[in-house]
Amino acid sequence: MLSRNTFFRVAPAFALLLTMRVSAKPPEKRSIFERIENSALFNAASRWAVKEYSKGLLKVEDYNLTSERGKQNIMQEHSVATIGVILYEFATGSGPSSRYFDETSLFTQQVKQSPGIEWMVSKYAAQYNSDSLVHISRDLNQYNVRYQFSPMLVPVRTNTWLFSIQEHLKTLEYKNLSQILLGSFNADILYVDDQTIQVHLWNRTSKKSLFGGFGRRLQRPLLLGTVKQHIVFELSIAEINSILKK
Repeated sequence: MLSRNTFFRVAPAFALLLTMRVSAKPPEKRSIFERIENSALFNAASRWAVKEYSKGLLKVEDYNLTSERGKQNIMQEHSVATIGVILYEFATGSGPSSRYFDETSLFTQQVKQSPGIEWMVSKYAAQYNSDSLVHISRDLNQYNVRYQFSPMLVPVRTNTWLFSIQEHLKTLEYKNLSQILLGSFNADILYVDDQTIQVHLWNRTSKKSLFGGFGRRLQRPLLLGTVKQHIVFELSIAEINSILKK
């Protein structure tokens, strides 16, 4: 019912559809890339491609994508199905502007196995100056990180490219679809007790991120309007140390 490998064949194609940022320039001074990015035909084709791809991740004839109950039924079946729902809502302007996922979500469980979480945990643990943690310190009550999965292209920052290549290769090795969807993200790490931390991760899926950092973000309910994901879960000392050993 779900296509696991199709994502990795199709997703890179979106990254090739790079366009120039739209500015307040008069029409006669816009670059060819700006005109393409702002054209009705280009936007219609982009929406169609994302929508058809999202439906390819799902056996849509078995579910009702027009109701929230139908979408919840899909998302309870597999993490890939959740990605399909998010992309479908992104392309069609339907559904909520923000979705929240907790420990019970299959999508959350896949996120916990992603390269981004490995990097985040290693950054947090570096504060302890140890290869493994014995307890969580209350003094490190809040830790904020930014995981830059994609290279910075606007403005160009070449120092982000090598890290991005390494993380993309690791994601392909892990076949972690959630990392492809989330890309770069922000996260807060909070102290729960001396054996547990809580992670709050959030991300925006937007037209700008679809085209690798070019173009502009659109607001809902416009088609390709920005949708947000909030993911909350806990990590125990044992889970943290297991991640650090990878």
